[in-house]
Amino acid sequence: MGRSIIENKIANALKSLPEGSVLFVDDFLDYGTPESVKKALLRLKEKEILMRLAHGIYLYFKTEKGPGILFPPIEDISKAFARLDKASVVPPGIQAFNKIILTP
Repeated sequence: MGRSIIENKIANALKSLPEGSVLFVDDFLDYGTPESVKKALLRLKEKEILMRLAHGIYLYFKTEKGPGILFPPIEDISKAFARLDKASVVPPGIQAFNKIILTP
């Protein structure tokens, strides 16, 4: 059986995203209902195009020959959650200081 229309749309949208992107069901609600998007994402997970990190959270993963799957840095994951929640991420204490001092 072939891919559903929603699954095809999501698979095509993934091609324009960088590998290592953290994705949410909400990112694809333009393509269908929440339930149909969830099913399409689960099918893409079964085909090993996506990795499910948690309920409704997926990783368009990057692979390397030696180490296998490369996970995104924790900063990228926190930025993805901030995007979902429409919030901003502020680095704590010394990290903020270093960013200010080391920024040209």
